[in-house]
Amino acid sequence: EQEPTLDLVLELVSQLGPDDRDKVVKELKLQWLRRQLQTAEDQLERGECIPAEDVLSELKLRAEERLRKRQQ
Repeated sequence: EQEPTLDLVLELVSQLGPDDRDKVVKELKLQWLRRQLQTAEDQLERGECIPAEDVLSELKLRAEERLRKRQQ
């Protein structure tokens, strides 16, 4: 049996009704999110993370910079 190609999958999805197409899109987004979360979890287990203090400091600096730009 031949592997489905992207073109074939897109053709089949285009033939679906709006409700079924929305379900497919939601499922694909959910699968993408699960892969992203798994990647993040794997990185954490390997110690590939940024300390929370560093992240919070960077966010604070960025927020202050945006505020300064708005006030100009």
